[in-house]
Amino acid sequence: MTEGELDEILTFEWPGVIRWAKRQSDEWLAQFALSIAGKGKRKSWRPTSKQVRVMRRMLSEAKADNHRLLTAEPDIELIER
Repeated sequence: MTEGELDEILTFEWPGVIRWAKRQSDEWLAQFALSIAGKGKRKSWRPTSKQVRVMRRMLSEAKADNHRLLTAEPDIELIER
């Protein structure tokens, strides 16, 4: 992961991943996402190869869930005709 790609992910996409992770029933995911956000504030920090794999997987899953939410049929309740 390049420095530019890391910066872009942490700035624009990671906040959404954090929100997604908090909605999951896995506390580890939420803690990992918050941990990466905290470490990402240090200029000299670079994720390990394992962290990169987990970050990419989480980003992919968060985007897929978001896409499902956006394309799902809304629950509309007809009040009157």
